[in-house]
Amino acid sequence: MLRWFSASLELVSGCGLRRPGPKTIVAIERFQARLLSRPDRRIDVNGPTWHELLRLG
Repeated sequence: MLRWFSASLELVSGCGLRRPGPKTIVAIERFQARLLSRPDRRIDVNGPTWHELLRLG
């Protein structure tokens, strides 16, 4: 689960920010559909998706 989690975040690299690809965004939305009434395709620090991922990891 943590591998999926780290791949789904926007990553900071030497060249700047990289946005997640379309498959990752779909995976985030499907995961959030289980716990949010309106999935927002975001993983905010200290948000509900963040806490659920930490709980499962």
